[in-house]
Amino acid sequence: MGPRPVDASSLRRVVVRLPNWVGDVCFAAPTIEALAAAAPDARFVFVGRPGLEALVARLPRFERFLPVTSDGGLGAARRAAQALRALACDAALVIPRSLRAALAPALARVPVRVGFAAQGRSILLTHPVRGWKPLRLVHRSAYVAALLAPFGVDATGRPFAFEPPDD
Repeated sequence: MGPRPVDASSLRRVVVRLPNWVGDVCFAAPTIEALAAAAPDARFVFVGRPGLEALVARLPRFERFLPVTSDGGLGAARRAAQALRALACDAALVIPRSLRAALAPALARVPVRVGFAAQGRSILLTHPVRGWKPLRLVHRSAYVAALLAPFGVDATGRPFAFEPPDD
């Protein structure tokens, strides 16, 4: 028996650990949009590489962007955890499969932590998503959409409708 499903409609603040590359963030956008639609009262805090903020700020209910520091060590994870704890996030969507990406939400004790079960990091997640390996062979947006299973949300086939600003 796995963890209990997450009621997305109860979420108020969600932290999303983004992929590292612009293209992968675009492929993740339909998943984020689907979660935002299922969590109508939630605001989103995004964590990612500097330089992604202008793109991410166009996603629904953007509240804040926290840049990932380049040192990547335990100190960086502790600092990120402290920032997340202060924001009182009630859920984390961890898109990268790295141990490091899941560490800050776990140290911050975010109550719901969803991510792919990989690289021995399942212990850091409350809702590890298994069965993702075959999804690497399909479109990247379908792969990321698998992370919504614990929320009971389906983002498969959802288009990315990014409208660039006039400037």
